[in-house]
Amino acid sequence: MNGLVFVWYILPLVSFGVIQFFMNKRHLTNQNGLRTPDLVTPILILSVHFTSKNVLNESLLPYFSLMMLLIAMLIAVFHVKYFKVLNYKRYFKMLWRIAFLVISLIYVVVFILQFIL
Repeated sequence: MNGLVFVWYILPLVSFGVIQFFMNKRHLTNQNGLRTPDLVTPILILSVHFTSKNVLNESLLPYFSLMMLLIAMLIAVFHVKYFKVLNYKRYFKMLWRIAFLVISLIYVVVFILQFIL
């Protein structure tokens, strides 16, 4: 395994721990509603891009983008149906956190595929 690829495997885990430590130490979660997954999501997206290119010789980023577009439409319909109005702050916050869950799942799958292939 290439050394740079190894960095992309451990970078999300290390950054999650470091960001969580500083968020707890500075009590930033209570001030602005920002959570650790909100800051780790871009790192995970880059990590999945580079590791999937290494493992599968193809980036999973276009598939992730398409999936998030479909999820965004479903969330918008849900918000309008349930709340009768689309609150953009709540909508984008929910979309971003669902993106974290989806990209985390893809990260785990690519990590497991590295050992299988």
